[in-house]
Amino acid sequence: MLCATVGATTIVIVVVSSVRWARRRMRYGSWHVLHLYAYAGMAFALLHQVLRGPDFHALAAQVYWWTVYGSAVAAIIIFRVLTPLSRSVYHRLRVVAVTPEGSGVMSVTMTGRHLQRLNAKAGQFHLAVPRRPGLDAGASVLVVRPAC
Repeated sequence: MLCATVGATTIVIVVVSSVRWARRRMRYGSWHVLHLYAYAGMAFALLHQVLRGPDFHALAAQVYWWTVYGSAVAAIIIFRVLTPLSRSVYHRLRVVAVTPEGSGVMSVTMTGRHLQRLNAKAGQFHLAVPRRPGLDAGASVLVVRPAC
């Protein structure tokens, strides 16, 4: 029962932090880290389901649920880890300039190889983790024009 309580509480905290009024009061980096706890909440829920849940007693149910959870984990690994990592390595993306444009607004100029294959469009939203002092981690970057 402890796994179910921890899992449900964690997921509720993540959902409550997604409400607009709560999200506005948090820095993006803090909000993002808090949302990573959703994975822990789901792991506790899965553990509860495996240990105590009646859905895991029948073989067909076990196969179904392990397939669902396995597919979800595979999608997370592919689209949240492998795809961004492979794109960054392939394009050799590097920040060459950060120019302040106004209050809390900066232009980020990036360079790399084969940028035309990246299909970056003006106004496209991109998340980056700046490695310069004074910049918030997890800053949002609006792609205007790739530096060639």
